Amino acid sequence: ATFGLQIISNGAVAIKWINVYENQSFGAKIDNDEAPTLMAVSITGANFDNNARSVTGDGLNVASRGNITLLEVFASGNGWGDSGVTGNGMILDNCALAGGTLCTGTGAITLTNTGAWGNNGDGISAVSYGAIKLLDIGSGWNAGNGGTFDNVFSINGSSGPVASKAGITISLPSNYSMSWGSFENNGGYGLRMTSNGVISVANVNVISNGSSDYGAYFNNSTAASPMAITVTKSFFNNNN
Repeated sequence: ATFGLQIISNGAVAIKWINVYENQSFGAKIDNDEAPTLMAVSITGANFDNNARSVTGDGLNVASRGNITLLEVFASGNGWGDSGVTGNGMILDNCALAGGTLCTGTGAITLTNTGAWGNNGDGISAVSYGAIKLLDIGSGWNAGNGGTFDNVFSINGSSGPVASKAGITISLPSNYSMSWGSFENNGGYGLRMTSNGVISVANVNVISNGSSDYGAYFNNSTAASPMAITVTKSFFNNNN
């Protein structure tokens, strides 16, 4: 099955102003996680729409060990071809598991003005050892879960595993449009964050999601010492 764009590199990857539409499998698959040193992936001004037409895939799939940075990136309508296969919006991984919960990557993930809408799978999923920073993002009307962000991982240290202490932050300006910061009408939960660090949530809407467990879930209880969770100016309404 055909990928729209596949990049395999041992160097940094930078992508600007592209459209990736209506491919049979993955829209774009970007992989530099076997680079000998940590190398970044940055994507600016890109759309990954209506892919996974006949084979399960993702609009955008990034595997790295360095920083992943997305600015104005959107993934919509993936997986809705005639075959009705699963099509996730975005899968972002710079942990690069070596086994269990041990990462080989230590980069951060930063998403700005980015969203996933109407995919026949999950909207946005990000796993990392580093900090996860989310500004003006949303994920709604996906068949699966809206947004999943997880940095509860460790790396190998000289004396054994070293757990991440990096946190997760999601925020929007106080005058944000209702479409931004919206995790709504997903088939599963709206927003899930698990971390060993501080979790900070501001100005988000988690509304009318289908999970029977929760609309939003924030958990940092695995931290070695108590870490704060702050939630401000947000709505959690009408979840199943």
